[in-house]
Amino acid sequence: MGKIDFIFDEQGDEPSALIQADFDKFKAAATTDMRDFIGSRPIFRDDKQFVPLQAADMLAWHIRRNYGLAAEGKDPQADRSNVYLANLLNSPHIIKTVEKAEMIKMRDAMRGDI
Repeated sequence: MGKIDFIFDEQGDEPSALIQADFDKFKAAATTDMRDFIGSRPIFRDDKQFVPLQAADMLAWHIRRNYGLAAEGKDPQADRSNVYLANLLNSPHIIKTVEKAEMIKMRDAMRGDI
């Protein structure tokens, strides 16, 4: 499997400087198996010109909406526009990845790393 490059929407100098400054910390804090997937240093593009960012924004909105509905006790699959995404997010691979991330977050909180 290939590496993941991080591409952010341009939002001025301050956020990009912060992200660049913390990238090495982020990479060092990743588990060994996750670190293997981290690609190049983050880059910044205008989402009005860089279509993949528009797609990522749309996917992120749907994911947030899906989890928001579930947190409210609603069935995300009941919304016809969300059926495909709800099925995608309920795949065993996604569930395993989210559970692992939650376990790491709990471990770090217990150790006081957060």
